[in-house]
Parts: sequence; structure tokens; C-alpha cells
Amino acid sequence: TTARSIPISPKEEECPDSSSSSSSSFCQQAIVISGLSGCGKTFLVKEVQTRLEQKGKWQYLHCKFDQETKPQPLSTITRAFDNYLMHVVPLFDVGKKDELICRIEELLDGNDVDTLSKIIPTLKKLMMKTTTANEDVIADACISNSSFSYEQKMNDEDISFLTRDAVASKFRLHRIFGLLVKALSPPKFPLLIYLDDLQWADTASLELINSLLASEHQPSTMTDEKLHGESSSEMLFIGAIRSNDVAASSSGPLEECIQKMKDCNTITLTEIHLKGLSSSGVNDIVSNALCYPRRLTRSLANLIHQKSAGSPLFVKEFLNSLAAENLLTYSLSRHEWRWDEGVINLKSVSNGVVDLLTSRLRRLPGGVLLGLQVMSCFGHDVSLEILVHVRDVFGTPDVVVGLDLAVKELLVTKSDNLGGDHSKVVYSFVHDMVQTTVYQGIDGQERVRLLKSIADTLIVRT
Repeated sequence: TTARSIPISPKEEECPDSSSSSSSSFCQQAIVISGLSGCGKTFLVKEVQTRLEQKGKWQYLHCKFDQETKPQPLSTITRAFDNYLMHVVPLFDVGKKDELICRIEELLDGNDVDTLSKIIPTLKKLMMKTTTANEDVIADACISNSSFSYEQKMNDEDISFLTRDAVASKFRLHRIFGLLVKALSPPKFPLLIYLDDLQWADTASLELINSLLASEHQPSTMTDEKLHGESSSEMLFIGAIRSNDVAASSSGPLEECIQKMKDCNTITLTEIHLKGLSSSGVNDIVSNALCYPRRLTRSLANLIHQKSAGSPLFVKEFLNSLAAENLLTYSLSRHEWRWDEGVINLKSVSNGVVDLLTSRLRRLPGGVLLGLQVMSCFGHDVSLEILVHVRDVFGTPDVVVGLDLAVKELLVTKSDNLGGDHSKVVYSFVHDMVQTTVYQGIDGQERVRLLKSIADTLIVRT
């Protein structure tokens, strides 16, 4: 195994060259990026994504693990693949889509497709197959966990926990999942898989990730031999770890997962640790934000750097806070920015970004804040299809209207409405820290009432 450890500051160093990410069919490339909250991990991944898209027809699959929603084993990673098949593949041109379907048919038989369709429902719709599912395979793969359900499509009847050979069933699930991933990543349109917040990943998902990376399934059939042929697929795995949350999570399985990557002779692992921005890097952000020469923003940037420790998210939120409190103003008559370094230096931000975000949220209209609170109960993102059902929950006039205003406040992003389909419109928090601050800012008893109201409403309306 080749393992490299690269300390790097966001925007100050070159991203690792991913042009050779899949140059060898026997050596899978993987990158693990670690750093504190708001240090620029997602920004770096987007830079890699942009460069890969410029080099060829790369596709992008994003899987984000979540602490608050506490999903069932494997549900997060399988939902990511389901969303990819539901929202990304339909955008392919007809020839590309047909080729992808043919590739899946070549590598997976009907029973394999039907088995995976129990956890990736859109796969069956894509393939239009009606074979009988092998439910025991999925159940056995998760036998070490107390429960397993794919909440969108699965129910208790779909899973039987009476197993005779859990290890063999888990191996088979890993094997056919690996076949699907390789079918989705032909050389003509390789696949970038981004696994975000790995510190919250469940053990079953980490084991599956290791299996996909290691390509440990030895060819035993003609189908497998085709998979192991030269240039059969091209993938790049990128995982992100929030360092300050590793201690709060059960980090043992994650450490074991990374160690297995290092020990495997079919994986080339690159480890990147993001540090805070330098004073010069902070000055770049301040200068760009104010559209002001760097030489004139240097003193303000140095002051912000001392308070932020170089966190890009802190820098941006601190600037917003200064402007909102009129500590940073623009003189139209003199065409210059004004600030009092002495007053700014006295500004206390004891809890970092959380304090800044909390103050910003308090300045929002009540309807916008309540909309964010409802959204935060679903995790990092939620579809408009779900929000429509709870739009008037807990006495709110319209949650969706409040979230649309939050989009203008740059607290939330909204995906494009393709063909007017609500299921394809997704609201997402611009950063995990925003979602966490909103959710934890809800009073304990009020949070219980809000969650109960959302659950009762969904039960009645869905």
C-alpha cells in the first residue's frame, strides 16, 4: 500500500492530481481528508470535482453521513446510490443511459438486481425487472446490528433476521454491490464517490466501503472475470472526516477502516489534513468579500485571523457579524470601508462559529427561523416533497416560504426544479454547522413537541 500524509491549507496549495486516479485496474485510488469544522474540506473536494470534470466526463456521487438523524445501518450509503440513480442517471443522454443499463445487465443477473433493489429501490425501476428478491442476503449482511430498515421503501416484512450464514450473506451483498458500483463507473464516464462525515458512518457501511475499495472479490464466474479486466471501471473515492467530532463518535470502526486501506496492497491511499488559513489567506477572503485592495484590508484580516485561527467559515461569519452590528461600514461619500480595530478586538466570540451563527439566526424573522428549525429536524437536507406535507406544521404559515427566504440569506441552498417534480427539489444547509446550530438552538421541550408534530403530520398525510 502507498500511503501519503499531506498537511495542506485550503486555497493555498494545489489539490492532489487526480488525473491518474484510476490509472491501474489493480490499484484503487482513495483520498481521506481530515480537519476541523469549517476548514474547507468540502471546498477542496469541489475543486477536485471541477478539475476532474474538466479532464473528462466524470460523474459525481455524494454520500453524507449524519449524527442527528441516526439512520439505520447501510441506509445512508444505499440512499446515496438510490438518489444517484433517481436524479443523475435520468439526465444522461439516451445513448449513455442505454449503455449504462446494458452494463448493469451484463454484470448483474436478475436475482442480484432484485436483491439490491430492496435497499436501492430505483435500481429496479431503472432495470424494470420483476424477479424474486433474496431477502436473507440483506438481513444477514446487517445481522450484527440491532435493526435495519431503509425508511423510504422498506418495512419489517422486507427483512428476516433468521440467518444461517451471516458471513457468507454479507460477502455476497458486498460482492453484488461492488458489481453495481463498477457497472456505474465505466471508463467512458468514471465516477467520483464522495463520502462526507465518515466519523458518523455505521460499522456496516464502513465494512462495505472497505470491500468496495479493496476489490477483494476474486473472479469466480465469467461475469466477475469481465469486471477484473483491464480498464473495466474508473473510480475515485474521497472521504472527509471532521477531526473535532471523531472523539465524540465511536472512532474505533473508522480507525480500523482506514487502517485496512493502508494495509491493502490494492489501494493507494492519500491522507490530507487541512490546517487553518494563514493571515495572507484570510486577507484574500476579506479583500474579495469587500472588493477592496489587499493592502487596505490587511490590518482587518490580521485581526480576524487572530480570532478565527484561520477557519474560512469563521472568517465569513465574522464579517457578516461585523456588518450586521455596524462595526464594518462603507462610506459612500469617501468610497471606503471603515472599521474600528479597537472595538472589533474587544468583540467576544467565546464559542467560535456557533456564537456567530446564533446571533445571525436571532436576527432572522420568526417565520424564517421556524422554517429552518423544521428543516433541521430532517438533517442536512430534505426534499420539497416532504416539506410540502409539513409546510403548516406547528402553527407555521408556510415552512417553504420561510426556507425560500433563508436561501436569500445564504443559509440554505435549493436545487433546481426539474420538470416541476417536487421529489427532485432539495433544500440543503450551506454547512453542517448551520444545521447543528439551528437544531441545538431549539429548546428541549419545544424540540420534542416539534418532532412529534412533524411525525404526526407525516403519518396522516403520507
